[in-house]
Amino acid sequence: MTKLLIDAGNVCAAFHDEKVRNVPSSKVQCDEIWSFSYAKAKNVRFAKSALLDSGDVWTWTGIDADSKLIVSWHVGDRSMSTGTAFMGDLKARLAHRVQLTTDGHRAYLGAVSEVDFDADYAMLNKIFATDYAGPGRYSPPKCIGAVKQTIMGNPDPEHINTSFAERQNLTMRMSMRRFTRLTNAFSKKFENHCHALALYFFSNFCRVHKTLGATPAMASGLCDHVMRMADCVALIDAANPVPAVRGPYKNVKMLKFQAETLPPNNSETGSQQTAPTTEMVAARICQSRSTTGLGVRGPDICKSNPSAQIFRFPGSRISREPCSVCGTPISPMLFGSSGGHRMKQGGCLTAIGRSRPRRVRIG
Repeated sequence: MTKLLIDAGNVCAAFHDEKVRNVPSSKVQCDEIWSFSYAKAKNVRFAKSALLDSGDVWTWTGIDADSKLIVSWHVGDRSMSTGTAFMGDLKARLAHRVQLTTDGHRAYLGAVSEVDFDADYAMLNKIFATDYAGPGRYSPPKCIGAVKQTIMGNPDPEHINTSFAERQNLTMRMSMRRFTRLTNAFSKKFENHCHALALYFFSNFCRVHKTLGATPAMASGLCDHVMRMADCVALIDAANPVPAVRGPYKNVKMLKFQAETLPPNNSETGSQQTAPTTEMVAARICQSRSTTGLGVRGPDICKSNPSAQIFRFPGSRISREPCSVCGTPISPMLFGSSGGHRMKQGGCLTAIGRSRPRRVRIG
């Protein structure tokens, strides 16, 4: 499942980066939403194996107030450097000058100035109550007012708000379990958190907005039809082609041994290579074992059938005639036990017509 999330996150992020360009927006609202990876910032120092990117994670989003399209999103901390990267990406995706509205976070001021954002910029500074505090209270304080402040250009006072951005934050918390508070469903790795966000923002092309009657991408003119998750699967398949079918299994050891055992071709006489006989295989095995120092116990003589020579060594049984006890032909297998012939410690355990195997000691 994790690999599927990674593949889906990669293709969705690349698809958003490619398609969401030259957005004909007139009003953009920006906000950031909090989450954490592995542990909260205050608990990272007590964590057993926290990664370097563990702690608080902030997702910066810019939404078109008319089409409800997520124009840009960025994941990082809440510093000005992250805000500058977010504003630079947002600026590059817009087609013309817009009215920009943010909350009172001071990082926006420096970020907008740093990237030279050409917009009618205003901030909405919210006023929160201070008498709400109680022991163990987790919910945010109550908003009792807001002050509109013009920063740059000539923004329309009627459209200075962040209501759509705040509603988008609520939708994210309700749609993704990773953002749910007071649960153990938080992200354990920062990369997986980003992949989940990329997959969520693919809903720009899939989810039909009830008020608009179309997807945000269709309302912005970026797409002419409602996309499905099957399209996401097709993108994953295109980015990860199916590997070629593997050929037949080849016993590398067998091929190598045959190449060393078979006599070379004689181009002058036109003689061809012939299959190795049992004597050639046995002699070659004995030679290789004695050379490498592994040792060979054999050839041993079966007491029941003196004409049958059995070469014993780990992993092989070779004989010129069938076993005198069970009558099973012992094929000259080079690596592995002979088919249908059970042998253990030099004795035949395949006794026909007996409830208990008869063991015949060899050698």
